[in-house]
Amino acid sequence: MTETPVLSVRDLKKHYPITKGILSRQGGVAKAVDGISFDIYPGETFGLVGESGCGKSTVAEAIVRLEEPTDGEIIVNPHGDSPENGTVDQKATTDAGWAAIDRLQSLIHRVPGIGRTASSADEADPRDVTQFDSQQLKAFRRDVQLLLQDSSTSFDPRMTVGAAISERLAIHGMAGRAQRRTIVEDLLERVGLSATDYDRFPHEFSGGQLQRIGLARALVLNPDLLIADEPVSALDVSVQAEILALLEDLQEEFDLSVLFISHDLSVVRQCCDRVGVMYLGQLVEQGKTEGVFTHPQHPYTEALVSSIPTPDPRDSLEEIELTGDVPSPENPPRGCRFHTRCHRIIQPEGVEIPQSEWRALRTLAIKIEQGRIDPDAVVASVVSMEPAPTAPTAVTPSQFDRQLRSEHDVPAPVSDPALEAALTDAIDALYDRDPERARSVLEALFRTPCITDDPDTVTVDDGHVSKCHLR
Repeated sequence: MTETPVLSVRDLKKHYPITKGILSRQGGVAKAVDGISFDIYPGETFGLVGESGCGKSTVAEAIVRLEEPTDGEIIVNPHGDSPENGTVDQKATTDAGWAAIDRLQSLIHRVPGIGRTASSADEADPRDVTQFDSQQLKAFRRDVQLLLQDSSTSFDPRMTVGAAISERLAIHGMAGRAQRRTIVEDLLERVGLSATDYDRFPHEFSGGQLQRIGLARALVLNPDLLIADEPVSALDVSVQAEILALLEDLQEEFDLSVLFISHDLSVVRQCCDRVGVMYLGQLVEQGKTEGVFTHPQHPYTEALVSSIPTPDPRDSLEEIELTGDVPSPENPPRGCRFHTRCHRIIQPEGVEIPQSEWRALRTLAIKIEQGRIDPDAVVASVVSMEPAPTAPTAVTPSQFDRQLRSEHDVPAPVSDPALEAALTDAIDALYDRDPERARSVLEALFRTPCITDDPDTVTVDDGHVSKCHLR
């Protein structure tokens, strides 16, 4: 794209300190977001997908500085500035009922220190949100609004919905109560509710209605960018469709850019122009939505796409089951962060065994390397399965080997003789209660780029990038 992005995120990081002991000394960090970059362009919807806990919502909170970023830049480029009279070139609308709102919205920009003024219009350079002072941050938050997942908990139960929506207008300088009410009533009608709902309380509405009210609250300041964090995940399918259709209509009329955060890939495919896939705090793939979904370039994206249910019984796409453990952001694995679960992990040079066998072998090797195999527990399992009472000291190395392989679906023997010899040696070392020797044996033979090297981000085609050693 040749347009200037509305928002550019560059190497954004958010690390949370982990404190230990009675003195709360820092003992490490949880890398919730660890160096992601993306752009959002005028009028487009950029989707951010991934499993729960991958850092999607933290990205949203860091952009608006509800959470202070640890590092990186967040460059905002508002696209509605007008040098004349310090007012905003209003977003075009087709509904005559919005004429009053447009006139009243322009009043916000004429209030000194609020919104975009003539002096800010002369500033051509991008603006780094991470460096904003409190006044600049307040103006920025007028241009970037949040639509939260659970509207039922985001409204004050003691305030009417009209008061909750109009509160933002008051904060940003609109003193006239009648003007604020006019704007909010028109907004309520625009999102499919009634102007008379202004004086009702949140508990009087259904979940779908509350999400419409949340959308009205997010739009009341006429923002450039809407960050929708799981906006329909708590709603049933029919209501989801209504909210998504409403969001699409409002986006077109008001020239909104949208950051759409979700774990539901079918919803993202329907409503997003481009998509970024997050895993353990990093963006592993990014590109146009249809390209990412039809030709995924990262194994994690492949697994996500394969999990989308299809109504066509002739569709033979096999679901990819991810095995292995989900790493912790407190201690992410070295190399590619997905290698502990990857179904296409690169095998060592000279090794060619079935991928399922290699994956099972790697899972066991990772647990041995991390010291997560308890030899006494393995011995106890052997003893419990013996038909006659057996003392733990009577368990033989071969019984120990057989039980450990059985628990991790590792064949005996492994197809590759060198790997089989190394695994047998490592298991014998565990039997002898020598975990250090077991780790050193496996580390020397199981070395692959996926484990040792952080992959570069590679361009697959125009705008489609992947962070994987396979590309």
